[in-house]
Amino acid sequence: ICPAPQHVLPGEPASADSMRDRLWCRVEHLSYCCSRGRQSMYLHRGDALEALPEDWMPSVCCVFEASSTCCSKRHFLSARCDRESVVMPLLALYYDVYTRQAKEREAEKDRYAWDLIMQHKDRMFPRTFIYCINDGEEVKPLFDDMLERVEALVRENKIIVNNGRSDTATAMGQLMSEPSGETSWTYVPKANVERREEPEKATRGPSISI
Repeated sequence: ICPAPQHVLPGEPASADSMRDRLWCRVEHLSYCCSRGRQSMYLHRGDALEALPEDWMPSVCCVFEASSTCCSKRHFLSARCDRESVVMPLLALYYDVYTRQAKEREAEKDRYAWDLIMQHKDRMFPRTFIYCINDGEEVKPLFDDMLERVEALVRENKIIVNNGRSDTATAMGQLMSEPSGETSWTYVPKANVERREEPEKATRGPSISI
């Protein structure tokens, strides 16, 4: 939902284009698209509900090319950049989509998500980024070689185990905290892992962002 009001703090127009350019909005749209599919995503500019434009996801999927408040303020209020904060959730998203396509039984929404990633992979998961401060800029690591390590994990038909249960969040945390090539994960065959039984989820409506 993105009518065209005036933004209170920066005093700039807020619209579909400005929402499309925001880092956290892009994260939300990409996450929904990869889990639920683009066909159930809609846009409301203030007049009527419309199908998501065809060019929306190909641009929105490149999260790290979006604007963020912390970067515009050159990290004066907080040293941590939002780009660093979204690495773990996007890495988990990649793990999920990659695992589904590796099974070769993916639905149409999974094929769309995988094709989207394949077309924009380097822009969606950059190895480094430019960190800006008042004194200048520096190149800092972002995904580095994490995607290759996730792919190897899936190809070897192994998963992360935490107290005898599969735990993607723990896997992503360990992946980010350990130097490349020095992982201390516990690898076990998938068949030996006790899976959590998740309750059946209720059907959700269209994605709405404000």
